[in-house]
Amino acid sequence: MRHADTVLHTLLNAHQKLVSKVRVNQVIEEGLLGMASATR
Repeated sequence: MRHADTVLHTLLNAHQKLVSKVRVNQVIEEGLLGMASATR
């Protein structure tokens, strides 16, 4: 039981990091697109 809780906790942490990384990437991409369209 304890081991399963630890695994679940680790998976949740990894998932949250992945989600936040994806959000950061989206913000960066939007910023780059905005800069590119402003340059034209």
